[in-house]
Amino acid sequence: MAITLKTLLLTAALLPLAAPATELVYMTGRQLLDYCKSTDATTLERGLCEGYLTGLADGATTLRTWQRAAPGFCVPADASPFRLREVFVEWALDYESELDNAAAGLALNAFRQHFPCR
Repeated sequence: MAITLKTLLLTAALLPLAAPATELVYMTGRQLLDYCKSTDATTLERGLCEGYLTGLADGATTLRTWQRAAPGFCVPADASPFRLREVFVEWALDYESELDNAAAGLALNAFRQHFPCR
């Protein structure tokens, strides 16, 4: 199922109306896995997956560089967004019972397992 940019923007605009003010709206691991399973590199889903994972890895690396936090993983400099996607998909398929949790925490767990600091 391809998602159009118009659908994505409309959904993003309506999300705050659908969720109670006290709850954080986030992407689940299952949703991220669905995006990441796209085999066509030109789809919006695939771009959302790789962009999301790259942003998490980049943010964690920046925090470590600023000595604000130790994310517990060290993504190699040559790891591509494609590689980050592979790591997450492999991890997610091994931990399917966890996929209803927040995607960010699950992806960070995948990175910790696959990219330990040495």
